[in-house]
Amino acid sequence: MRYTSYILNGSPVQCEQLGIVGIPAAIIAVPVMGCFLAAAYCIDGGRYLKLRYYQHLKYERKVRYLKSVVISLDHDISEWKQLIAA
Repeated sequence: MRYTSYILNGSPVQCEQLGIVGIPAAIIAVPVMGCFLAAAYCIDGGRYLKLRYYQHLKYERKVRYLKSVVISLDHDISEWKQLIAA
């Protein structure tokens, strides 16, 4: 959540220093920051899904490798399910 935490934990503006000028700026800034936050959630969510996809591919490669080793040793795959599930 790199972008999300940056938007949420960035250096905020001190509202008491802005005075009356801060009201129109806040009217514009709040929806804009909401859009930025929504975009950050989408980007971070996409990164998370990509990470999970690559972890799944790594697991599938491991399973395929173990299956090929078991087959090359002339064993039945159903006997080796504990090994493949690990």
